[in-house]
Amino acid sequence: MLTIPDLQSNPTFDAQSVSDATDLAALVAGQDGTGVVSGCAVSPHTGTDMEVSVAAGTVMVGSTSYTVSATNLTIGAASSGDRRDIVVYTVGTRLQVVAGTPCGVAGWSRTSIPASLGPVKPVIPANSVLLAEVYVAATTTAIASGNIVDKTVQTGTYVPIGTIGVPTSDTLAETISRIIAGTNSESFPVAGGPLGGAVYLYEGQVVGHLAWCNGATAAVTPTDQWLGLCDASGNLLAVTADQTTTPINSYTPYSWPVAEVESGAASSFTVPTTGWYYIVLSVTASTEPTPLGVSPLIALMGFGTPYPCVYTGSALNAPPSLPDSLPLYAVNRSIWLAALTLRP
Repeated sequence: MLTIPDLQSNPTFDAQSVSDATDLAALVAGQDGTGVVSGCAVSPHTGTDMEVSVAAGTVMVGSTSYTVSATNLTIGAASSGDRRDIVVYTVGTRLQVVAGTPCGVAGWSRTSIPASLGPVKPVIPANSVLLAEVYVAATTTAIASGNIVDKTVQTGTYVPIGTIGVPTSDTLAETISRIIAGTNSESFPVAGGPLGGAVYLYEGQVVGHLAWCNGATAAVTPTDQWLGLCDASGNLLAVTADQTTTPINSYTPYSWPVAEVESGAASSFTVPTTGWYYIVLSVTASTEPTPLGVSPLIALMGFGTPYPCVYTGSALNAPPSLPDSLPLYAVNRSIWLAALTLRP
């Protein structure tokens, strides 16, 4: 994970404890789905030469997955002043080293201020993932472990809802952030029983679609699948049509239109009162899918309602006719669900 050593931990070089715009840019990019999914650790090649070894792994750039092959990279020879280089994966270029600008001091330390500011890392190239910083002191002739600082920002192989034609601005509310969902695949506590999470909606918002994203396990022989929107007491306010035998593939997002509200058939639901609501997902299949999500410990900690994550405790299969209500219980797992605006 992205590391900024503090001076109290005695980093090999004082400047390694200085954060800069490059670190911040990597963190911000991670919020948009650019980061490391697995592997890609950077380590000394032999410890006696100016090379580093990058382990095989997987990265995401703009939410697109790329496979990284294990590679050795050469770090440029030391300059007259200390330097902070970065190792990145760049789409098209693959792995590369980007050299920083040397500072004006050889052997820079905190005592060099104010006469000389420390070396800073270069800007991360476009379409790139930051993997590590390599400190090249003016006296460096070989790259050891102390020269390398991990700068990876972890992300996941989630599939943003935008990949099915819904821009982010169309999302009214999510049960959890798409970034948090990552690669975690959650199971249904009860076969055919709805699993859901809390969302905060505002009076007057128009919900046209409900959405979810499947994880690693595709459904086998699905027979019923639907989404519903409940109030905080479990009263069903809107449901989608039963998608019945429609295939559910791994790592694929799904967005289904509202089909019924309490008053009858409808293509949307207007939020009557600002407050907490629940989105629930129900799938019945011989092998159930595993929606993307997380397993939060807080779900069962007794901090009152609304519970972050809920399930019904029993199978329901096909969507009920409205009006109806669901018994909702706290559960220690949460899946990514979203309320979306009307779509054309």
